[in-house]
Amino acid sequence: MQVRKPHIEDFPAWTTMRKALWPETTPEDNQEEAHRIFSGYPIEDEEETGAFMLEDGNGNLIGFIEVAMYATLPFYAEKPVGFIEGWYVNEEYRKKGGGKQLMDAAADWAIRRRCRVLGSDTEVWRKDSVAAHTALGFTIVHRDGQTIFFRR
Repeated sequence: MQVRKPHIEDFPAWTTMRKALWPETTPEDNQEEAHRIFSGYPIEDEEETGAFMLEDGNGNLIGFIEVAMYATLPFYAEKPVGFIEGWYVNEEYRKKGGGKQLMDAAADWAIRRRCRVLGSDTEVWRKDSVAAHTALGFTIVHRDGQTIFFRR
């Protein structure tokens, strides 16, 4: 498996994986996010965005990670904050190291931008995601009824 930067040709596979991660995602959402991700142009409170793709040994896309930098975020005292916006690996490739490769790439991206902490979140019902975050050294900084926030 290999991590690389995204290319515009990745759009169809990337949108399929985003739909698997976030079933409520609309084509319009993906168009807006594609512009943000593929151009590096931030939206909302983000200062900068980045993304990485995971390929299998045959050049097929099997995962992605999206990361953003924020000047400040709730639950994180350190500034600035690198934050994982989305992290996905196709089910048949999970627990084989690709998710860690993606997270390491996102962490390196954040460090190069002088982020003092890497944050992430997941819904409480996503038990596999909670376990994956914990396995990669994240600790819980806040939990509410629907969301768990992590730091590393």
